[in-house]
Amino acid sequence: MEYQRINNQIIFRLDPNDEIISSFSKIAEKENIKAGFIEAIGATNNFTLGTFNTLTKEYEFLTYKGDHEILSLNGNITRRDNHPHIHLHMVCSSLDSKIIGGHLKEGYISITLEGCINIIDYELSRELNKTFDVYKITFKK
Repeated sequence: MEYQRINNQIIFRLDPNDEIISSFSKIAEKENIKAGFIEAIGATNNFTLGTFNTLTKEYEFLTYKGDHEILSLNGNITRRDNHPHIHLHMVCSSLDSKIIGGHLKEGYISITLEGCINIIDYELSRELNKTFDVYKITFKK
């Protein structure tokens, strides 16, 4: 992984075998990011995506192996328990052009992931949404 900070933007590149979420956590910790938005494209060959089931109040996850293009990786950085919280969604295409997407639980880069983090000069945190037992963004009061 390499990155360069330019004012309130970070341009980054993740390399083969880099884990996506932990890489962003390292950047957010090192750069003391309190809030930001992530966008990227690249390639993966091992990742787990999920969809939240509102009836069971749990994510249902599926793991995918094999070459996939990351058509869109979007999400945000907030704080939870005074640590970076990375929330990402990803859309991928397989070798036969089938599209899949969802909430990213874990993912590893096969070739590269390139994009930017737009840092917001504001602290966003997370608190429990008791209706669904998930964390939601909260704003300073």
